[in-house]
Amino acid sequence: MSNFMLTPERFSSAAQKVDTSTTAGAGEATSSSVSDRLSTQRIDLPTPDVGTYGGPGFGSEVMTVAGTARIASLLLACIAGAAAVGWQVVKVTETTIPGSFGSPDTVSRDVSVNPLVFVAFILAFGLVLFTSFKPGYAPFTSVPYALAEGFVLGAVSHLFEADSSGIVLQALIGTLAVFLGILFAYSTGLLRATPKFRRMVIMATFGIMCVYIVSFVGALLGFDISFWNQSGMVGVGISLFVCAIAALNLVLDFDLIEQGAARGFPKQMEWYAAFGLVVTLVWLYLEILRLLSRRD
Repeated sequence: MSNFMLTPERFSSAAQKVDTSTTAGAGEATSSSVSDRLSTQRIDLPTPDVGTYGGPGFGSEVMTVAGTARIASLLLACIAGAAAVGWQVVKVTETTIPGSFGSPDTVSRDVSVNPLVFVAFILAFGLVLFTSFKPGYAPFTSVPYALAEGFVLGAVSHLFEADSSGIVLQALIGTLAVFLGILFAYSTGLLRATPKFRRMVIMATFGIMCVYIVSFVGALLGFDISFWNQSGMVGVGISLFVCAIAALNLVLDFDLIEQGAARGFPKQMEWYAAFGLVVTLVWLYLEILRLLSRRD
């Protein structure tokens, strides 16, 4: 799933609404609002508009990069713990059938998935949608999302591992390597979220989302988009492209987290920013799994 939450407009508007709910009823001695701070900064996030965002307030502290990193680490730890449980609910039974007349033995594999995996998937998807429209509730939805998503990832990872031994470890290493590589490139200025770069990544991400939706609906109706799922050179090329777009979404995440901290957005936005970053990492991990599975 692509990260549609951390666009400049959505992040800035969410911060404005959270700041408003946090400082409501305070006297003149309170610190200036986000809209006041925006006018004094030269970073090019758009001026927030008051929309339908909001949630319970969390004091007048401001967002920091370190705080966002700590929350993201907590969410990833929750995902890892829940994934260990999700791994166990997938049962893979292999039966060796002896060959006849000198033919090689064959292996029959029986896979069973606990229905709770589908419940967890619906819960995780619903929490992503809810949090994207109600960023103020991210402190309350982030951990349940991480637990539900981790449970699903554990089950999905086991299914991939059953088909290709060692693929999960490779995907984890690949995801970490891409994350660190993008972080290094961003911190050194090799990659920057310029307006043109942002438009390109968002348009590509939107296109991929549309293909996901068409593929899902097609699967329900009984037809398949062969070019998207095939394992040949075309399929590998498409997977590489999607992995690249998922990785470039990390640049947008880093940029918006950095700018939110520089502008003094409310402390509560750390949860929303960390939530969005984790969504991108989950997407990247799944796409790397898909890419590695096409080697065979």
